[in-house]
Amino acid sequence: NGAGPGTEFQDATWNITVQWLAGDIACRTLMFLKLMAMYAAAFLPVVIGLDRQAAVLNPLGPRSGAKKLLGIAWGLSFLLALPQVSSRTQQTLVWQYVNQWMCN
Repeated sequence: NGAGPGTEFQDATWNITVQWLAGDIACRTLMFLKLMAMYAAAFLPVVIGLDRQAAVLNPLGPRSGAKKLLGIAWGLSFLLALPQVSSRTQQTLVWQYVNQWMCN
């Protein structure tokens, strides 16, 4: 997936155990981090582009707006990923008469 460090941990756990063993809190946390990393990956190149534009248009001027834009990008990523905490959960899947846990 490439969405972040949480993704590799989740995928490795799934490949080894074919079920989710880390519990509900870890499931919700990793789903939140995956989505936050996805939003950040979209917002941060925009911030970089705006900072480069400011550097080209005003090469000798101060660029104090970059830190504000970074804060906004991370804040938006956090807020937009926040619904994952309440919407994702660990679920029981019954497959071939065996109970398995899924992070869904």
